[in-house]
Amino acid sequence: MRDFIEFYPSIHVNTPKNTIKLRKGNCLSKAYLLVSLYRAFGMPEEHVRVIVGELLSKEMLIEHAWVEVRCDCTWFQQDGTDNVAFLSLDSLKIEIITIHL
Repeated sequence: MRDFIEFYPSIHVNTPKNTIKLRKGNCLSKAYLLVSLYRAFGMPEEHVRVIVGELLSKEMLIEHAWVEVRCDCTWFQQDGTDNVAFLSLDSLKIEIITIHL
């Protein structure tokens, strides 16, 4: 999904269907799409979630969204934009969003 949906930060948030149709989305649109794909493949709602937070990047806070997936009592982060890999998580402020499908 990361490689087939262009990361376009200035576009407005879209539904998963519209993100696929446009083939581009911001971090929140891509996170919603990734959660929807996990749910479509049968992953229980309580095992996948969208995380929205502020991350420190190059001396400034930026808003970002990514997905966490639970496996054997451990949460793993997945980012459809690859931005989390390049950001410091030291000053992380997060909000968990539950998506009901």
